[in-house]
Amino acid sequence: MQTAFVIGVLASLLAGSAGAQTAFPTRTVKFIVPFPGGGINDVLARIVGEQLKAKWGQPVVIENKTGAGGNIGADLAYQSEPDGYTLLLSPPGPLAVNQTLYKQLSYKPQEFVPITVVGSVPNVVIVRKELPVGSLKELIDHVKANPGKVTFGSQGNGATPHLTGMMFQGMTGTQMVHVPYRGETLVLNDMIGGHVDVFFGNIAAAGPPYRDGRVKILALCDAHRSPALPETPTTAEAGLPGLVSTGWFALAAPPRTPPALVSAIANAAIEAIKTRGRSEVPRRQRRPDRQQPGRGRRLHPRRGRALERRDPEEQHRGGLRYDNPPLSCPRKRASSNPGASNRCESAPVTPAPGIGIGESLAAPPLPHHRTYGSVYGGSVD
Repeated sequence: MQTAFVIGVLASLLAGSAGAQTAFPTRTVKFIVPFPGGGINDVLARIVGEQLKAKWGQPVVIENKTGAGGNIGADLAYQSEPDGYTLLLSPPGPLAVNQTLYKQLSYKPQEFVPITVVGSVPNVVIVRKELPVGSLKELIDHVKANPGKVTFGSQGNGATPHLTGMMFQGMTGTQMVHVPYRGETLVLNDMIGGHVDVFFGNIAAAGPPYRDGRVKILALCDAHRSPALPETPTTAEAGLPGLVSTGWFALAAPPRTPPALVSAIANAAIEAIKTRGRSEVPRRQRRPDRQQPGRGRRLHPRRGRALERRDPEEQHRGGLRYDNPPLSCPRKRASSNPGASNRCESAPVTPAPGIGIGESLAAPPLPHHRTYGSVYGGSVD
């Protein structure tokens, strides 16, 4: 009798423990975005958060902590409790680049626990509309004729547009002045105002002002043309084949987050992304007018900041690719085969219909750049 009683008690405790483990989340989950609101990082976080809120039945809030090339937000996420309630959704900089650019960081990027890559988008060569160039070759000639006078903006040191600009200068033997901002919408607003000459920003953010005629796009930094901008040549077609640049966005957890919890969050995020992708085509078919160039894109009468007035999802839908592969190669699982690739192996990409752009989830081999995969299990690219 006593033995049976003890067994019953242990069974109930184990059942209660299992129930407690599967109860996540029981309260609000927070996504830390290390760049300002209105940019693609912020918009993507809100899209994924909206889907997870519906799946979990708990609020998902977005907290924008900007500055220092994303390091401030990354540090906040790094110092958080490893309970799954605070996560980082970030582009390459804070996770895979900044440790090679800054002498000292207040956090260790390699200790973040990777959850999944949620999206990727190619960059484009954007110039202000008043700049007297109409092609990539003309831009190169213009910069060569004006060394140290042409400015290019970025989201800060270590951001993909910054590294792409440095690569452009190295490949063409030119010299420009880097002007760092806190976010891409700030760069585009100043470009529209005539204060920044060049921006190697992503296609999703640049599409709306380009279609409105407020900026010019000279080339796509990808191997193939984009369905979102089919008239825009690739950098290879424009005469600079090595200039390839794609930004990605990954969800990561603080160090020491339990593997079982990470797996549960990854599965939920992947399902949320798939759900979003499945709902995209019917919405487009119901509202084809939303894709018409120039519709509903008048400037604010006092501020003139059309980017921030638009529906954030519509602003970025043109070039964003939703992805669903979980990152599954922490350092302890790196391949022992010397000839094997050290990049993360992931599930097949299932982009949303009509949004698939680019073919590789790996970050481009930019100067001083390490891919998210190499940080967690391999060599520097």
